[in-house]
Amino acid sequence: MLYSYLRGDLRKEVLCYAYSKEKYKKEATKQVDTWLDAVRNLRNYCAHNSMVSGMTSSVVIRDKNDDVNILPRDTDLFSRFYALKKLLSAKESENLRIEIQRLIKRTKLDIYQLKILPENWN
Repeated sequence: MLYSYLRGDLRKEVLCYAYSKEKYKKEATKQVDTWLDAVRNLRNYCAHNSMVSGMTSSVVIRDKNDDVNILPRDTDLFSRFYALKKLLSAKESENLRIEIQRLIKRTKLDIYQLKILPENWN
């Protein structure tokens, strides 16, 4: 929430510090805004024992460097994972993928038949 209250120029400074790039445009700050909002939203769903399968929420903006097909829908559970991956380090992102795979193996539901996550989510 602190990040969302910053002026645009200060948001860019945070991005430069956190992601080690020289300059960020306004569009990049909008992307990160949506990613942070999506992760906060997912956290709230989990913290309040809400069902995350079938959830729809705020829009996640796809990174322009990613393939168009990587984010089929921008308001579902997978879009929250996409946003989280964008904000995590490579090691943390890999750990998240492993933990999600463990959860999928342990569940009795067919998440692909129920379309909770896309077939190629990882």
